[in-house]
Amino acid sequence: MEKQKAIEDLEYLEIYHLFYSKKYDQVVKKATKYLDNKPYNRNIRYFRARSYRILKQYNEAIEDLKYGITNFKCNYKIYLELYFIYYNLGMYEEAHSLVDIIKNKKIYCTPQEFKNFEISEIVLNNILGIKSHQPKYKYIQDQLKKYDENETLKHIRLYSEQGVGGVCFTKDIDIDYLYNLVKENLDKYEKYDINSGLDLYLFSVANVGINNNKSIVYNSLKVLTIPNTNKIITMRPGFDDLGISEPLDVDYDKLFKEKIEKSKQKTLSQIDKFNKKYSR
Repeated sequence: MEKQKAIEDLEYLEIYHLFYSKKYDQVVKKATKYLDNKPYNRNIRYFRARSYRILKQYNEAIEDLKYGITNFKCNYKIYLELYFIYYNLGMYEEAHSLVDIIKNKKIYCTPQEFKNFEISEIVLNNILGIKSHQPKYKYIQDQLKKYDENETLKHIRLYSEQGVGGVCFTKDIDIDYLYNLVKENLDKYEKYDINSGLDLYLFSVANVGINNNKSIVYNSLKVLTIPNTNKIITMRPGFDDLGISEPLDVDYDKLFKEKIEKSKQKTLSQIDKFNKKYSR
C-alpha cells in the first residue's frame, strides 16, 4: 500500500513538473493514465483540463471541467478555465455568467482574484456593449473604450516617479526605451491568460525594479495588454512566482543610459578636479 502511494506521489510530481515545463502533450498522456486509476484527483484533472485548453482541445477540456464542477468542491480555478474557453471561443455571454458567479461570492476566491474578475467584467461589458461604471477602474474602462498611448505612458511613469503598491522602477531606467522595446517585440513572445480578461506577458529584465524601501530587487517585468493586441495597458516590475518569464533582448547600456551618463560625468568631474589641482 505504501509502495503504491509512493509511486502515485512520484507520478503526481512528474505531471506537475511536465505542466510547468509546458510539455502539455505529455501532461495529457500521463494524467490520463493516472486518472484511469484515481479519477477523483482534482489537481491532476485540473492540470489535464488546462493542458487541453492550451492545446485548444476545448471539448475535452470542458468535459474535464464539468466533471470537476459535478464531483469536487469547486474553487475559482475551475470556473477560470471555463471562462478562458468561452472567451477564446467568442462565447462572451457565457463567460460573463461565470464572472457573475464569482462576483456574487458563490465561489470562494481571494481578494486579488475577486479584483481580477471585476476587471474581467469591465472587459466583457465593453465587448457586449453593457455600460460599466466602476470608478476605481476608470483608467482601464477609458482605455478599453478609446485607447490612448499617452495615457498608458503616463500610467507607467507612476511606477517610476513615486511607485505604486510599494513597487517602482529602478532609478534612472529609461522607461521610453523599455516600453518601445516591449511593444515592438510582443508578437515574438508567449502570452499568458489571467482572470482579468487582459493578456499577460512576463519578461526577465535584470534589476528592473525595487520596492519602496529598497530591500527587494525585482528581475521580472509584467506587461498587460488589451486582448489579442499590442496595446499596452500597464507595465511594471514584479515577481515571477512560476519561473515562466522569458528573456527580453535588452541593451542595458540604453536601458540605464541616464545612469551611465551620470557615472561618466562624475568620473570626468573627478579627473577635472585632479587636473586642476595638479596642473601647472
